[in-house]
Amino acid sequence: MKKHLVAVAVASAFTLPALAQNVTVSGYLEAGYQDLKFTGDAATKLANDLSNVSGGIFGSSRLVIGGSEDLGGGLKAGFRLESSLDASSGRMGAATLGDQTGSLNGQLFNRGSEVNLSGAFGMIRLGTFDHRGGEDTDLHVVGNIGLATGTTTGNATATGVEIGTDRKGTFAYRTPSLGFTTLEFAHSQKSAQKSAAGTAANGADDGSVTSVYAEGSLAGLNYRLGYAKQEVVTAVAAGNDTASRFGGGVSYNFGMFAASLHYAKATLLDQVENKETTVTVNFPLGNGLDLRGVYQNFDSSNAAAATLATADRKTLTVALAKALSKRTNVLAAFTDNSRTSTNAVGATDSTRAYVGVGHSF
Repeated sequence: MKKHLVAVAVASAFTLPALAQNVTVSGYLEAGYQDLKFTGDAATKLANDLSNVSGGIFGSSRLVIGGSEDLGGGLKAGFRLESSLDASSGRMGAATLGDQTGSLNGQLFNRGSEVNLSGAFGMIRLGTFDHRGGEDTDLHVVGNIGLATGTTTGNATATGVEIGTDRKGTFAYRTPSLGFTTLEFAHSQKSAQKSAAGTAANGADDGSVTSVYAEGSLAGLNYRLGYAKQEVVTAVAAGNDTASRFGGGVSYNFGMFAASLHYAKATLLDQVENKETTVTVNFPLGNGLDLRGVYQNFDSSNAAAATLATADRKTLTVALAKALSKRTNVLAAFTDNSRTSTNAVGATDSTRAYVGVGHSF
């Protein structure tokens, strides 16, 4: 009997701490059929037209492993590991197989990895993740098709207004709620971004990034504001070694519909200025059916644009989302992408029709 009690006590000593930690697995998976058509000559259409199974139109497919532990005294420790998913190929992590085994060194959690500590003082985050001031200032009510990124995968849109993607070696401090706002200050070390080659060709010139971000609500009007500054390791243009970005977004629910407005401006390393304005609306039609609309205007100061990637554009999207449950939606969207620049070589207008299914888990 005593041996049995001792065994139970020893087992409890190891199991109780584990039970105190809350670990979750969640994410989103979307897949659908898209038909992308370009105007222009036969060669242009042959090179760009496509019909395939795709995703990421309404939401970014991802797997998130997270957890937290109550340390007592109001302190909590937590972590997040987030990876991209591609339902059409079964691929996880970096977008291409080459990046999975090559330049990104097999990066599996390419959407971020962090540990954090939170309490009455706010939250401290350490790891690889986005600078919210550089990437997360829009308040869309539509989905990815309403994101102010300057890019829409598979629709040949313009170079964006963001300051890179997840940054290695990043430290961030988030304040507790200050009533109408929460602030986050973040910095990525220059040494963490630089590879052995340290050249612009392999993306090693990212250098350090410093950002400040604010979000909150005033009288029902939700807002986000952010600013980021990038200092490169190796300048890619003479006399220029910094880039900056400012963005701001607001959204409001009017009852019969919700709407958002976003503006972002980026001064890139070559001193080209990219500006983007995004307006989104969401009309609930009842029975889980939403009618959504997006208008985006992108403008670049690069008068010598030589490729499709730097052409100005105006984009209009009309979409429908039908909720089959709290987690599953049937999705449909039509996008008309109109080029406004005549400088880009082979610049053409395009349209995309998309029908898909999205599931949260």
